[in-house]
Amino acid sequence: MPRQPRLELPGYPHHVVQRGVNRATVFFDADCRLAYLSLLRHYAGIYRVSVHAWCLMTNHVHLLVTPEMEGGLGKLMQNLNRDYAQRVNRRFERTGALWAGRYKSNIVDTDRYLFACMSYIEFNPVRAGMVAQPGDWLWSSWHTNAGERSSLLVVPRREYLALGDKPGSRRQRYRTIVAQQLPESVLEALRRAAAQNRAVGSEEFLERIGKLAGREVAPRVTGRPQLR
Repeated sequence: MPRQPRLELPGYPHHVVQRGVNRATVFFDADCRLAYLSLLRHYAGIYRVSVHAWCLMTNHVHLLVTPEMEGGLGKLMQNLNRDYAQRVNRRFERTGALWAGRYKSNIVDTDRYLFACMSYIEFNPVRAGMVAQPGDWLWSSWHTNAGERSSLLVVPRREYLALGDKPGSRRQRYRTIVAQQLPESVLEALRRAAAQNRAVGSEEFLERIGKLAGREVAPRVTGRPQLR
């Protein structure tokens, strides 16, 4: 049976998860992370994909992005994963696959789940018990979206810009919103949608995306999702 095409629609935010093969380490030091971010910015520019949030863990990556052209996200991830793996293999004189096959992704309802998804991404190191606060983890967009670190990578969505008239007020409002603990039901909805390459949102949103995509996009309930 042929593999179903990815659910990818220009103009809508997509949550992307990419893991290392067998959940093994993919970022061995700061230079690895800097190389990945450089490649991400490079290919995001080429394929017209706006990056809104990101977090580099030890063995996986979370991104929130909006592709602006058909197929842009798939091309971004294909080139990014290939080039980064080649760099790591050359540097550490290793062989074999680095990434665990295809990336996972889902389309996000901006009305209900955009900031929840950003919180999910930037608080990932906290939920994993690696740090006490998101600001303690150097490798995420928290320092741009909630702090004062400038970024050539992060492109704010209009929903983020609408949080305030000035950068300081936007960051303060953002911190207030995303610092709220996400209910387990929201966490599970985000994980399930990404694991199944579906969409997450209200019934009206899912119906609209389904019509645009020409297929069913509501996640199926098939047991607890394994993504973190």
